[in-house]
Order: sequence, then structure tokens, then C-alpha cells
Amino acid sequence: MAADGPKRSYPFGWKRAWNVWAVFTSACKAASRSKNKTLRVRADNPCAGIEPPDRGFKRKTQWLYPAELLAVVACNEVPDRWAELYVLLAYTYLRPNELAALQWKDVDFDMGLIDVTKAWDFDAAEAKPYPKSAAGVRKVPIEPALVPVLRALAKGQSPTARVVTLPPKEAWASTLRTHLRRAGVARTALFENSATVKHVRLYDLRATGITWRTLRGDDARVIQRHAGHEKYTTTDGYVREAEDYRGKIGLVFPPIVDVLAGRAASTNRSAIDQGVKTSKKVAKNSVPKGIRTPVTALKGPCPGPG
Repeated sequence: MAADGPKRSYPFGWKRAWNVWAVFTSACKAASRSKNKTLRVRADNPCAGIEPPDRGFKRKTQWLYPAELLAVVACNEVPDRWAELYVLLAYTYLRPNELAALQWKDVDFDMGLIDVTKAWDFDAAEAKPYPKSAAGVRKVPIEPALVPVLRALAKGQSPTARVVTLPPKEAWASTLRTHLRRAGVARTALFENSATVKHVRLYDLRATGITWRTLRGDDARVIQRHAGHEKYTTTDGYVREAEDYRGKIGLVFPPIVDVLAGRAASTNRSAIDQGVKTSKKVAKNSVPKGIRTPVTALKGPCPGPG
């Protein structure tokens, strides 16, 4: 039983209890005061004056070090579509539902920007006109290391085609953790799930990209806008997290196209393999001297079950 206070306890976490309360009380309010009069079925609001659940402790979330992401992407036992998904999520730091709704016409290679204007509704299986909030409608700069990857994936695609189709949500978190283990990534914090710490989830790849930007020293207010944070306090949490790691984890947003192209030719390697031939010049120009050797060393088989 997870407790959210000295007097109340629930068979789940306090945040879920809060969400249940918010949904139910909103429905009761609509039943009596909705602008849509067809929804008004009561003269009173039965939840009026009912206090929300007590808030509990916010558990620490995770993000990946550059070397950890490279290890997963280089692992031949990680399916190609998952490896590419991990790169796109970390290097664009879009929310998964924003990436799922992204079309190639939203990727402006000339300006080096991604136009985020919608989000995918997984229940309705369609794009919604706006992301999470008004702040979600934004431009996101394309990291130089991601340009050759996007160009390779975009080759031959219709402007209205979606950039990626995400797997079912139920498989996201557990699959990422399985792939980390297969790649030999064993940092304890990534797999701890306790009252104070959450194990790593697919959504944490967004946190990975945002944290990398703070580690690079990008202006926090600019990061806030690019990340689609409504409040600066959200961005400041990433800034404070990065303070302890600055200068300790290596190059952020490392070159990635050669790592993808160097994977075993098993499923859908044609797009990256062919694209990298015409994109290597772009990739080379964006790679600092002395970086390519350790990246190449990550290629080849990796430990873990099949």
C-alpha cells in the first residue's frame, strides 16, 4: 500500500490518486455546470468542497549518459526501429506523443528546425491539433549530429508521412530496460524502482536530451522554449540536476549516424546505410576532432539474451 499521508492510503501511488480525483471531480462538475448543456444531468455538484488527495514525495527520474545511449544504439540485439526511436527521442527531446504525430513536412532541413504543432492521440489513433499545452507549439533546433540520420530516414518519404510509428505504449518502459541490459548498461539507478526512485522509462529519453543541453551550457530560458515547458521551474529542475555532472560524462549529442549504419544488416538498414554514404560529409563536419574513434569502438556484438 502506498501512503500519501498519515490518514489516507491507496493501493497505488499518490500521483495516480490525484489524477483519479481530478478526472472524477471534473466529470461531476461538468454534470452540473458544463457549457455544453446536453451534459448537465444534475442540479448540484456532488464533489463540491471535497479536498484532493494529499501529495506525496516526487520520485527521482532518470536520464542516460551519452555512452549509455550509444551502447544501446550500437547493440545488434536491439531491433533497428527501437534503436532509431531512441535516437530521435533523445536528440529531439520531444514527448513521445509529439514525435508520433511528427510528419516529414514538419522537418525543415534548410532552417535546421522541427516544427511541433500537434500530438498523437494513442486512444483515437490520430493526431491532435496541439501538443500538451500552448507552450508545446514550438520550434526545436535539429542537432548537427542528427541531421544525417534524419536525411537518410527522409529519403523517398512523402511530406505527409509520419517520421516514426511508435510501438504500443505498454511495451515502452520494459522494452527500453531490456535493451539497456542487452547492451551491457548496468547502472543501478536506471533499474531501481522504489519509494524515492523511478526506474528508467521511454519518456526519460526526453529528459536525457534536455539534461544534455543544460550540460552543454545552453541558455536555460532558450531550453525552456525549445522543450515546451510552461513554467521555468520545470526547466530549472534539469539545470540543477546537471550541476553535479558537468564535465564528467563526455560529449553530449555525440555523432550517431555511423553507429546506426554500423549495426548488423538485419531488418531495415537500407535507409541508414544508403543515407550515410551521402551524409558522411555533413556528419564529419559536425564532429569534433578525436571523437569518432570511441564511437566506432561501440560497434559489434553486445552481451545479453536474444
